[in-house]
Amino acid sequence: MLHPELVLEPDVAYKIMSYGMRNGSFTSRSLGDYIKDRDCNYVNARRIINGTDEATRIAIYAKELERMLMASRYGVSK
Repeated sequence: MLHPELVLEPDVAYKIMSYGMRNGSFTSRSLGDYIKDRDCNYVNARRIINGTDEATRIAIYAKELERMLMASRYGVSK
């Protein structure tokens, strides 16, 4: 029996989103097409989930998060 309402549960939604982003299930493009080693195109990576809706704002958040993670790992800020 199908229960589509389960997608409203955060843990289920996360699993669907994570799988779809990694495997290109939504748009045939995957996260790996936009995020590679040191080349991170956060603005266009947004396309794999919600087009370009708020892409610039979210890219700013992603860059800041990346900076904080790098600083915590290497003790340096970018």
